[in-house]
Amino acid sequence: IIFQTTGNTQSKAILLATGSYYTHMGIIKKTGDNKYVVVEAVGPVKETPLDEWIERGIAERITIMRMPGLSNAKIQQVLSSAEPFYGRGYDIHFSFDNEEMYCSELVYEAYKEAGIILGKVEKFKELNLNNAAAKNVIERRWKTYPLCKEVKEFEQCYEILLEQSLITPVAIAEDEKLELIYSNY
Repeated sequence: IIFQTTGNTQSKAILLATGSYYTHMGIIKKTGDNKYVVVEAVGPVKETPLDEWIERGIAERITIMRMPGLSNAKIQQVLSSAEPFYGRGYDIHFSFDNEEMYCSELVYEAYKEAGIILGKVEKFKELNLNNAAAKNVIERRWKTYPLCKEVKEFEQCYEILLEQSLITPVAIAEDEKLELIYSNY
């Protein structure tokens, strides 16, 4: 599993809300021609060459972690579990309840389908949303939030959003089942 910090507006909101530099993540996959790609949810879910993925991050900083003791068969099961998500759009609402995916959801779901629970699922209200970057992202998107279709006021939607579950990159990175392989942070 690989983590990085990206430099867009959403990434700043994630950084401030989670208190972590990890704003994006994916699964490293070795291809048949001995090259590496990152399976990631960026809209659409796809494979990106590792070098391109690293270059996209701020200062090319990355952290790589793995779960020790996974057999090759289990690793293949994780990678195969990610494949049905390929092509899905990016989930700007960070919801488990739709057909789109966000980066940490993709990793979480791929491992879960392979029988491994990684990270701690949280609710939005557990994050630090009391910052301008997070508030701006939420306010720009609330009218398209699926659970707020019948809601006319931002405050009502915000209360619904606070109860939504999500998985963040740092929630996965802090899982005790993972070990650090490399970091240049």
